[in-house]
Amino acid sequence: MASRPILVDTNLLVLLAVGLISPSHIKRHKRLQQYDEIDFRALEELIAASSGAIFCPNVSTETSNLVRYVAEPLRSRVGLVLAELIRRAEESLVPNRDAVDHPAYARLGLTDAVLLMLAARGATLVTDDLPLYLAAVAAGQEAINFAHVQARRPDFP
Repeated sequence: MASRPILVDTNLLVLLAVGLISPSHIKRHKRLQQYDEIDFRALEELIAASSGAIFCPNVSTETSNLVRYVAEPLRSRVGLVLAELIRRAEESLVPNRDAVDHPAYARLGLTDAVLLMLAARGATLVTDDLPLYLAAVAAGQEAINFAHVQARRPDFP
């Protein structure tokens, strides 16, 4: 059986971009206080085991804004790493006018509705957002709650 492509949600894409510069920078980033180098490596393994990453404009835009929550010179460097990740990933688009008609839109918002629609196309969603994860599972989609990945660590509190 072939592996599925992976959809990486916003916070985890921030983790990936910062960690690719240096895992030591993860704790310096305001949005990544709940992560460390082991989490970064686990995310890398999930992506490596997939058939490739899929990004959507919604997540890429949110991530582009959030990666900048750190001082220079790291801010510029992480922006460049994100740009390279975006160049290499497959991009999949769900029109916003379609996503706002998704049943989860009112509760979860635009980006999450888009992610649910993309997961329905056969990608595995990886997220640290519990309501999004639960919505994906309830819809019968393949999803990984990154908190479960963290909980499997023997050193995780």
